Amino acid sequence: MKKYILGILSLFIIIILYFNFNINKLENMDVKSENLVGSYISPERDYILKIYFNGGIFFRTDVSYIGVLENLGTKKKKNIFLVSAALGNVGWLNNSTIFFQDKQLPINRIYDFRKANE
Repeated sequence: MKKYILGILSLFIIIILYFNFNINKLENMDVKSENLVGSYISPERDYILKIYFNGGIFFRTDVSYIGVLENLGTKKKKNIFLVSAALGNVGWLNNSTIFFQDKQLPINRIYDFRKANE
């Protein structure tokens, strides 16, 4: 009986760890085309930055936005930022740096507001 309880408890802990460390990662977040709120082409037309609304689970109260960068040559996409409700102005400073809120972000980096103080 102890082995059974220990096995169930271990499985429960593994599931919690999986959801905390895998599902919530920015690179694992999925976006839906119907949630697109804006598209911004880079100055040299090499990239497009698409911003998607990401509503919360409960009554969409934990609102955020996901920025997805697409290389127009290779069609490769990656989630580049996650910001909280106040998106503010978004755009390109140059072909390798975007801006949003009061931040500047090189396109080879990512920004996740949940980890901003780390």
